[in-house]
Parts: sequence; structure tokens; C-alpha cells
Amino acid sequence: RNIDDKGISHLINLISLNLNNNDWITGRGISTLTNLSSLQLSNNNQISDDYISLFINITSLELPKNNLITNQGISTLTNLTFLDLSFNNQITN
Repeated sequence: RNIDDKGISHLINLISLNLNNNDWITGRGISTLTNLSSLQLSNNNQISDDYISLFINITSLELPKNNLITNQGISTLTNLTFLDLSFNNQITN
């Protein structure tokens, strides 16, 4: 069985999460995981700007092939030390 939003939302002490190629978890599911310092969302089309912008303390964010994240979603993430936006056609600069 695959983990879903309800299952992951209780893991509030996670600091690193890899959701590459995962379409089961949505923004609502990760919205409580504000302790994350590293998040990988390659090829994930379930999580949008509204949720990414909640992670103001995140330092590493990987968003390749994610078409729901735009400049607006990452603009407030000022603690980033690593950012991968490859193959993301919603990011303009």
C-alpha cells in the first residue's frame, strides 16, 4: 500500500523528504512538515506554490520537471543553499 497525505502529515519531525516521481502525496499532505530542511520533488505534479512557500526554513530544494512551481512559489525561500530547477518550464529566471 502506498503512503498518502493522511499518513505523511503526522511525520512532523522529518527533516528530509524525497517525493521524486510520487503522485500520491499532495501539498496538503506535506503542509505540516515545516521542520524540513531538504525536499526533493522531481517529477511531482501534486504540489504547488501555495505549499512550497510554507517551507521558509528549507535549505535544499529539488524541483526538476515540476510544472506547478513558479517564481512566486520559491521567492520567499531565502534560506536556500541548494536549488535545482532543471526542466521546470514555469520558472522564468
